[in-house]
Amino acid sequence: MVGRHPVNDVDYAIQTTDAYVGIVGLTHPIAMTLPDASLYTVGQPLYIADETGQCSTTLPITVKPMIGQTIVGSTTIDMVVPGQKLIFHANGTSRWTVS
Repeated sequence: MVGRHPVNDVDYAIQTTDAYVGIVGLTHPIAMTLPDASLYTVGQPLYIADETGQCSTTLPITVKPMIGQTIVGSTTIDMVVPGQKLIFHANGTSRWTVS
């Protein structure tokens, strides 16, 4: 089931059932951990959005894959633009792409 999962100012381990993660509270830097790329549905977009409009270089939302996996060759991506939304796709093994 596709739906919105609100995250209020805490680190969150994204679940394989999540399709849209909306950050609804942000008063300190937080981290979002992507699910295992081999278990996430290939082709299913995973959205992570700063719904607070507070995201910045001093209040980043860090997105990271599970240990041993990458996001286009990187181990983290920092969201630092207010209201930013990123779209991730898993390759079905150990890699995520982002747009």
